[in-house]
Amino acid sequence: MGIQRFTNDPLSNLLSLQREIEKFVDRPAYGGFSVSSRGLFPAINLFEKDDALFLMAELPGVVKDSVDVQVQEDTLTLRGERKTRPVEEGSSYHRRERLSGQFRRVVNLPYPIDAERTSARFDNGVLEIKMEKAESAKPRRIAIEG
Repeated sequence: MGIQRFTNDPLSNLLSLQREIEKFVDRPAYGGFSVSSRGLFPAINLFEKDDALFLMAELPGVVKDSVDVQVQEDTLTLRGERKTRPVEEGSSYHRRERLSGQFRRVVNLPYPIDAERTSARFDNGVLEIKMEKAESAKPRRIAIEG
């Protein structure tokens, strides 16, 4: 991390600080990529419906068999690799924006989920994961004695 320049705009300062923290937290330890100047990879949406969480991850150019999804209590980890086609011999890049290599993205979930009732499907470069809430995380009605 470089020296951060602050402005008179508190929101701008908070967003800048958030980006720096995300770079630190989501950076993979083994030299792959998950953070770039364009944001985190893969981009995800996480939403809840009834007693389940749904995660959708954009994985363009990633082959299904190179993706690994692991869930443990309230943490989901996505790992994989995106390969690029090599350029023809004698060619040189004028612009190279598509990242390639290994990636790892760890997502903290709002509550524990039941890994046995988690399912995933991959369609047109989008990974969809459905995660059922763990029984211990579901609300319970408590009888009042007296």
